[in-house]
Amino acid sequence: LIEQVDKEFLQNNFEDNDGNLFKNLGWSKLEWLGDNKLDYKQSFVLKTNEEADDWTRFIDFVDLLNNADTVSFENQIESIFNVELFLRTLAVDVATANWDSYLEHGRNYYMYQDSITNKFNWIPWDYNFALGGTFNLSDTNEEDCFVVPYFLTLTNGTTTIQLFDDSFSSD
Repeated sequence: LIEQVDKEFLQNNFEDNDGNLFKNLGWSKLEWLGDNKLDYKQSFVLKTNEEADDWTRFIDFVDLLNNADTVSFENQIESIFNVELFLRTLAVDVATANWDSYLEHGRNYYMYQDSITNKFNWIPWDYNFALGGTFNLSDTNEEDCFVVPYFLTLTNGTTTIQLFDDSFSSD
């Protein structure tokens, strides 16, 4: 079951669909690439307002993520990014073992800059690898984190999910 992330999706989930919708093309952890929008077009595509082609707020957001000092980041992030929505999405990614996401690979997401609030909203995409594997949060193998969901069908016909923390350290 797939719902396209498009103008209709935006209209159904936000107060309007006039903002900028950016689609991640894969493998980007929102690294700072400078002020030129052309540098970001290898990893993102603007799916709405293509004629205006305004990447200013997107570049400002990436700049804040990568270059702000701690105090500036803490003071500004919630004014331009829906942090609560992002954290809830990450929780679902962990709970469903969705390793093919931003969390592990920097992929499978959209960001919508709401034209009313001017905040970026995280929209997850492509959960086809969820519930079927594990993911590694470490590039160094010093600490690995595996969350494995087990589905049990109970005799009364309901389904429950049990999450087992199989975390381990190489020490």
